[in-house]
Amino acid sequence: MTVETDASDRAIAGILSVTTQDNEIRPIAFFSHSLQGAEKNYNTHNKELLAMFEVFKNWCHFLEGSGEVINTVTNHKNLEYFTTLKKLSCQQARWAEFLAQFNMRVCFRPGRLGSKLDALTRRWDLYTDGDGQEPTATNMCPIFDSEHLAEDLVLARMGTVEEPTATTGVTMDSKAIDGDIAAIGTGDDFARKICGQIKAANHLEGWMEQDRCLLFCDHIYVPDEGMLCMQIICNHHDHTTAGHFRETKTTELICRRYHWPGLRRMVKDYMRSCTSCACTKAWCHKPYGLLKQLPILIRPWESVSMDFIEQLPASDGFTAILVVVDRLTKQLLFIPTFDTIDAPQVA
Repeated sequence: MTVETDASDRAIAGILSVTTQDNEIRPIAFFSHSLQGAEKNYNTHNKELLAMFEVFKNWCHFLEGSGEVINTVTNHKNLEYFTTLKKLSCQQARWAEFLAQFNMRVCFRPGRLGSKLDALTRRWDLYTDGDGQEPTATNMCPIFDSEHLAEDLVLARMGTVEEPTATTGVTMDSKAIDGDIAAIGTGDDFARKICGQIKAANHLEGWMEQDRCLLFCDHIYVPDEGMLCMQIICNHHDHTTAGHFRETKTTELICRRYHWPGLRRMVKDYMRSCTSCACTKAWCHKPYGLLKQLPILIRPWESVSMDFIEQLPASDGFTAILVVVDRLTKQLLFIPTFDTIDAPQVA
């Protein structure tokens, strides 16, 4: 079993995990507790030790009497030497006496690797000013602020791995984008051609013109001019309200209102260039299998490979050669044949 503990200025937390027969670590219990009263005044060492004490006290029925060593992981390196200290305070002595009944071993792990525990100990709602309900600036990540609402439109980037800029908010103005589409559409050759056909035939299946915009199946057609397509993809992927969805969901959001040729391919290329997705999202597909060596042959002609040499000048009526190679001895057979030969005839 593995016990992970951590402490912050306002809370302590722990995670209890077990290692399966497949060497996979699976969490089975979580623990978090807000620091109360004088506990907030403890130094870092005592807070980390308090977290360890409370975790073992809470999970005593799981951990007591364990025949195997319990790995206790902490990001405070001094706790590795806690059991060897010769001078302890009364409080530390009480904690040490309780922890002595467990078959445990303290291990150090850098704090940057403890992201699971950070989710429990560094919640923004734990950091309040006095008795008020307003959170402080510490560990607070607001969704919208005045800068988000005051920013101008920005152009999206594609095919680059530049670091994201410090400003993450983008004002998404759909009416302005629709106005740009209508203005640029008048100069687009394809849009003018479709509009001419609609006016001449009075009907073109799937196409119609409305409010100076060209619609295909009730979706606004976006001409391939400037950065309109990239701005629409940016609004439906990078915007604060979009949530950095993957390729399928981002395409679905765009297709609810817009349409242009090559939309899916452009969205796929944009997903590959998104640095935020590349840094935070893991692949969801099944792990690739290992390469397997071909079996070692025992006798000649047990396994062969075949290929055709086609479109040759006619020789005695034959226009192709079937090449058969023995994989063990590399002996070759050249069999004259035709370009029109099919699988049953080869067999």
